[in-house]
Amino acid sequence: RESDVAKCIEYPKYLIHSKLQSLSIKLSRTQLELSHRLASVVTPSTKIRPLFPEYRPLVPVSENAQEWWNYAFRCVGRLNRRRSWMEFYLAFQKRKKYLQLYKR
Repeated sequence: RESDVAKCIEYPKYLIHSKLQSLSIKLSRTQLELSHRLASVVTPSTKIRPLFPEYRPLVPVSENAQEWWNYAFRCVGRLNRRRSWMEFYLAFQKRKKYLQLYKR
């Protein structure tokens, strides 16, 4: 089987389907606390944040598709740790201004 390979990511090891009317589980206090902690991390937050909101266009896709393609391009570049020279220059300008304000 493909899922028996040691480093298989694409296939589940076991696929289980079940319908339970009731289920009884006994947990220790530590197990209960860990399950609560795990549930709080795994549970998605109520609001999903966009990827790199500072680049996200304020217009709908139907109004300006080019701006949205630029947004996608910049997001992929940031995820792959690539930045444009303009971003480096703007970051340099912000830092320079911050240092001047900080020295006051």
